[in-house]
Amino acid sequence: MPAPLNAFDHALFNLSDKFGQKAAFKNAIVGFVNSRPAPWQGIEAQRARLNEPDRLGILTDALWRAVGDISGPYTEVEPRLSFRSKPQRALLVMDVFNDEFRHGGVHQFFYNSSGALAPDVHDAMLEFGMTQQAGIFKRGLDMFGKTYIRDTEQRRAAFFNQAGWKPLPC
Repeated sequence: MPAPLNAFDHALFNLSDKFGQKAAFKNAIVGFVNSRPAPWQGIEAQRARLNEPDRLGILTDALWRAVGDISGPYTEVEPRLSFRSKPQRALLVMDVFNDEFRHGGVHQFFYNSSGALAPDVHDAMLEFGMTQQAGIFKRGLDMFGKTYIRDTEQRRAAFFNQAGWKPLPC
């Protein structure tokens, strides 16, 4: 801690102790939801009518609304992603990778600003149990050297602006 605890800090810690443990709080929320079945039943009825891709789209759209645009510099993107759980972050970066891959392949992903997320994409593939794909992706990631450059312009200058190179059409 940057400074010794003061009276205000101790008062907040005491309040936290009185509030209870995380598990008890979770159980209280679950109990509340279970005691009001009508909203849950409505949600479950909607879910039963949707296929998996539609449900995934709804989930990723909700996550994107919470995170916002992640096409900027990694120094601005990473803090917004860090507030998400590991599975949510994995889902988001895989969504970005899949979009880039569908529109221009792995090359486009690494070339564009989304390429800043490449180490995160590798971790997400492992998180999802995609070990074969993660191994293939890692070979591409390793082409960028031991320390991956997350800054888009620096990555482009170091690897994509070689003599005779030109961007692929999107």
